Amino acid sequence: MTTLTVYVGRDNKDQLRLLQNGSVVGNNIVTRADLSFGDYCIDTATDSNIRLTTNATVVEMEIGLTTGLVAGKYEGKLTIYDASNTHGIAWTDIEIDVLSWVVC
Repeated sequence: MTTLTVYVGRDNKDQLRLLQNGSVVGNNIVTRADLSFGDYCIDTATDSNIRLTTNATVVEMEIGLTTGLVAGKYEGKLTIYDASNTHGIAWTDIEIDVLSWVVC
């Protein structure tokens, strides 16, 4: 299971390369991705803090910018979509450790 450490209100980016059977998924096949964790859900279709990059083979996220995010430990579920799988494919579980980060 992948573990991500994110900081409430911070711009830190995390990237997940989409692999299937050890190989990167085909270019521009993935059309959408969403990550649900706790009571939160970020979706490439509606949120600017999650997006597909590198020919849709990487999911880039700024989870710390999620509206109303509270520090804590969460179990996340990444779902990806393509033209043939419009209801989504359960892709991977992600442990998300959300921390506060005090600034001056």
